[in-house]
Amino acid sequence: GHQNLLASVLIFTLPVVFVKIKDQSKKLKVFFFPLSARLAFGGILFSLNLLILIFTYSRAAILSLVFGAIVLLILNKNWKVLTYSISIAAVLSIVIYLTPSLNKFADTVIKKDFPEFYSSRIWMWEPSYRAAINGGLTGLGYGISDPNIKPGSLGDHYEGKMFIREKGNSVLALIEEVGLIGLVLFLWPIIYLLSKLTIKNEKLKIKKDNYSLFILISSLAAMLLHAQFEAWWVGVGSVQLPLFFVYLGLLARY
Repeated sequence: GHQNLLASVLIFTLPVVFVKIKDQSKKLKVFFFPLSARLAFGGILFSLNLLILIFTYSRAAILSLVFGAIVLLILNKNWKVLTYSISIAAVLSIVIYLTPSLNKFADTVIKKDFPEFYSSRIWMWEPSYRAAINGGLTGLGYGISDPNIKPGSLGDHYEGKMFIREKGNSVLALIEEVGLIGLVLFLWPIIYLLSKLTIKNEKLKIKKDNYSLFILISSLAAMLLHAQFEAWWVGVGSVQLPLFFVYLGLLARY
């Protein structure tokens, strides 16, 4: 329905490409191909997803994917790849900056016809901040937008007589609707899981299946960043929120 929605779904499902499938039952060998075929298929699938993601021009999704990749490299302590990646990115940035045609194209992609790259989000964040102040400790009600704050964003609309505002930030949206108490209750399981994993790994030195664990943590990190540009934490009917809870559930296994 929207390019930003497509982009978010892509980054939320992209980690599946990197999952290592283990056939413990030994009964499903017919579904498994040689390693070279799996690597080729994974590479093609990843490339196609990445290409479509770039075509969506969703800056939040692309930034979240880069952030998640950096977190994964840090968790894996893959400093060489991280250093090479940063160096290549720096060189490309210099080339784009010094080439007028590329500079103009990059400026168009980053700013999207707005004065600055952050203008499209400030348009939503400022009224969402004022609404969050009004939400206070307990909020205005789940699914409710402050009827006195109507900035006129493209996503603003009425559902019957109820006004729904495009909020552009999950934290501010949660505070507006369910207050600071609701925000704490929402974040507590995430903080608990991450702190539990940290303590467990430090005390017990658990190294079993760290690759899958790192994939989950880096994916969760990308989602948390993405949520600060889209208000899907308050979207029960959204595509992103159920996927977010699936990742949390998988993380709870550890």
